[in-house]
Formats: sequence, structure tokens, C-alpha cells
Amino acid sequence: MFALDGVADQIQARGEARLDGLRRTYGDRAAPKVTVPTETITEGLQQIDGVTYDFRRFVDAESDLQLAVLLPEQKVLMAFDLVFSPNQHAFTGGNHFDHWLIVLESLKALQGYDRIVIGHDNPVDRFAIDSTMAYIKRAQEIRAASADAKTYSENLKAAFPNLQLARFVDLSASYLYAAHH
Repeated sequence: MFALDGVADQIQARGEARLDGLRRTYGDRAAPKVTVPTETITEGLQQIDGVTYDFRRFVDAESDLQLAVLLPEQKVLMAFDLVFSPNQHAFTGGNHFDHWLIVLESLKALQGYDRIVIGHDNPVDRFAIDSTMAYIKRAQEIRAASADAKTYSENLKAAFPNLQLARFVDLSASYLYAAHH
């Protein structure tokens, strides 16, 4: 399994604890064990089976460290969990609101990448970057005004009552307020 430099170290250090938390939330639907990547993806342009990939590393966005991939010839951005569907709640448990917005601005600045592959739904268009930014800004406001996980979760769901994947809000709240439990 391949991952960016640093991801294997994060998984090695925090994987079991994260998996334990996921098991509490999702039960036996969570993975049975932690799998640590053994190979490293190098940032930048690479050719694999005749396809050009541009691997990009982002820190302090949806999570501490993430990969995005540009397919320059196909004009496809594989943003994974950096961009969410306009129909779904985003995971905000990384608590990197400000920098995530900067990362999204950098993705928005990429010209010609109108098809975006995301992590939790079908591919989206560039509007999803704007909707993710609006969501993150509102989530940040709610985070600043919420003393606990329950308040954050309730208020964020109320702010976006028609979005799917409300369980992301509860999971996010559990990470954001873990120190307060």
C-alpha cells in the first residue's frame, strides 16, 4: 500500500486509538485492524502505465496530512476528503478550519479542473469547492460558539438541515471535543 511520506508514521502512532474510536461509533463496520502503508508516494509529476499524475501533499485541512492528485491530461482533480459534496456534511474533526480554507482557495485557483473526484460521493463540479468553503466557515463559527460536542453537533446539523451524512457531524464533534470528555 502506498501513501505520502509521514502518513505511515501517523497511522503507526495513532491508528489503534483512532480505530478504537471508530469501533465505538460504527461497531463491527469499522476495519478489523490497522493497516500501515509500506511504500511512499513521491510528490510531483509521475507517469504510471502511461498516465501522468501530479501528486500533491496538503497539511492541516480536513485532516493533518492529505493527498490530492491532478490528472493533467484528463483535467481531473482527485481531491478526496479536501472537498465534499454540496449535499453532504463534511468531516471537521481535524480542527484546521483556517488552513483548510487556504487549501480550498488553492484548489479553486487550479484552472481547467472542472471534474472533481471526492471521497464520499460521486464526482462533483467546481461548485463543490465553494460549498465546502461555506460549510467550513459556518462550522468554524459554530465551533467557536459551542462549549461541548453536543452543542456543536446540534447547531451544525441545524445550520444545514438538508445535508446527508449527519453522522460526520457527530464523529467530528467527538474529535473536536475529545479533550473535554
